[in-house]
Amino acid sequence: MSKQKETNEAIEPESKLETQEVSVPIRCFVIMPFSSSEGYERDHFTRVYNHIIKPACEKAGVIPERTDDGFESGFIPTKMLKMLTEYELAICDMSAVNANVFYELGVRQSFDLPVCLIKDEKSRRMFDVQGFASIEYHSSLRYDYVIDAVDKIARGLRETYEKQQRGEIVNSIKHFLEMKVAQKPEQVVISEDTAYLIEEIRVLKSTIDRQILNLSNGGSINETNEKFLRDRDELIQILNPWLERSKESMPTNDLRAIAKIFNNSSTVYSVLRSLPSNYISSAIWVLEPLIKHNLITQNTYLDIKGSMISHLEIRMRQ
Repeated sequence: MSKQKETNEAIEPESKLETQEVSVPIRCFVIMPFSSSEGYERDHFTRVYNHIIKPACEKAGVIPERTDDGFESGFIPTKMLKMLTEYELAICDMSAVNANVFYELGVRQSFDLPVCLIKDEKSRRMFDVQGFASIEYHSSLRYDYVIDAVDKIARGLRETYEKQQRGEIVNSIKHFLEMKVAQKPEQVVISEDTAYLIEEIRVLKSTIDRQILNLSNGGSINETNEKFLRDRDELIQILNPWLERSKESMPTNDLRAIAKIFNNSSTVYSVLRSLPSNYISSAIWVLEPLIKHNLITQNTYLDIKGSMISHLEIRMRQ
């Protein structure tokens, strides 16, 4: 028994990342496709995360996190940038050659921070990253392939982090191009009360601007209010059956009706802010299929998503 215990203690440091004198959690930002991609089954990358990436991170002793985890806690682009530049480690799945993934990878590498690169066997290697080491997994997600991938990626995560700690070169643009590393500016921290006031002032200004625009176009405040009530009731009616279901399978007619409401700049924010919290969450999630089917613009997507996540955060503090 004593001999077995000594053996276990001897191999334990190899299975997980060793921290310094005090045990500090090592956060790993997961960069990967979110929505369905051409050539893949629906929710394929959700399964990749659940069955390969997350278990590999846990086996390596790091805490995986994506930007959509706990999405109601802040504006996603801001959260994403903080995670990219502050987390001790990152893993990037380059499968499906997703533009957002490569944008986030570029941001991470511009700060010369450690990132472990992975991809599936069916995705081509982009020319710009051919000089970097990567780990390949099989897209079929067959059980034996998954077990093998988890082991290889866990080992890759450990090696990436430990080499960076020793000052060795790990997938570094800085060393390949002899360029200067981007510097993060000093952060200005404001209190929650100040943030709340800023958000309320911003929303009030937007509401006044929309009312002025409507009046200048020959409308009236009563007409705007009536449209606001109609749009709110219609949105609730459409979303009600989908509160607990995936918005990806929502009928096209329902998506078009929601897009019409979201594209109406004079009432959309008033409509969304008047919804119960669970409907606001559904309205945020339905943005994904709307942008996927080109029913709203990228600017509308970002404006609505940012505004509503901030509004949810304010509600949670009240």
